[in-house]
Amino acid sequence: MQKLTKWGNSVGCRIPSALMESAGLAAGDWVRIRLRDDGTIQIIPKKCIPADAAGSSQTREVPAEQEATQW
Repeated sequence: MQKLTKWGNSVGCRIPSALMESAGLAAGDWVRIRLRDDGTIQIIPKKCIPADAAGSSQTREVPAEQEATQW
């Protein structure tokens, strides 16, 4: 279990290194974060996002406060 922590004007949580390694992620990688209709939060690595995922009716994207780049 992870505790949500205040970071500046945002809130975040740490992702354990074993989970990062298993997911093939590293610090600096881009992910898409979605709130699913059932209330769960889904984190999708950019390299795994299918081209048609933007139109999925099962999930909705949570807008970021700032986006550094468009993808």
